[in-house]
Amino acid sequence: VQKEEIGGLYGIPPETVHVVGAGYNDRLFVQTAKCASRTVQIVYAGKLSRAKGVPWMLRSLSRITSKSWHLHLVGGGSGAEMAECLRLADRMDGRVTAHGPVSQETLSGIMRRSHLFVLPSLFEGLPLVLLEALASGCRIVATELPGVKELLGDVRSADFIELVQVPRLVNVDEPVKEDQEAFEKNLQDTLSRQITAAGQRPDIDLTPIEDRLAAFTWQGVFAKIQPIYYKLSQKKT
Repeated sequence: VQKEEIGGLYGIPPETVHVVGAGYNDRLFVQTAKCASRTVQIVYAGKLSRAKGVPWMLRSLSRITSKSWHLHLVGGGSGAEMAECLRLADRMDGRVTAHGPVSQETLSGIMRRSHLFVLPSLFEGLPLVLLEALASGCRIVATELPGVKELLGDVRSADFIELVQVPRLVNVDEPVKEDQEAFEKNLQDTLSRQITAAGQRPDIDLTPIEDRLAAFTWQGVFAKIQPIYYKLSQKKT
């Protein structure tokens, strides 16, 4: 899909476009044994905005009162959107820690200590943060966006990854009013299932997605670039 879009945008044949993607630091984001705790640690990392789905995620979590969980809200933002997110977080009786923007080193530490990563975006490109979270041993709840599916591939074999249907959108940061309640309920149900699963099985087996993770390490990205470079070099000579 990206090849066709790039070709159309710049007026060049799609077959001359090679999409290799970016990579994540697999020396920093690594799986370690999770703490078996009654309180499941959840992490969101990204901009505190409506386009990222943060208000709907927070309202969904606020409904899950029968399970013990704590959310780590990582990232910054600006203006009324960030204020809305922080206001919702403040109402959740100390169950949310707002870390603000952090370094990659700090984020990797939070992910290693967390059981579940959530990305409720209404709009995304290729969210490498999902791979960072998976490589750190986190379960995943994310919206079923093209970029998410492109990164994760066929996730049906991995019970620690669940995708939630994206609501119809008025624009990139506003679901159709009639779909918002269903979106929150779907997020709530999916998060609740994964919170329960994390409490029962803190550690996940990454074997089903090892190939996907390897393809997006920097070594994996270089392995995709190298043959293209050699092929083009031979053409020039």
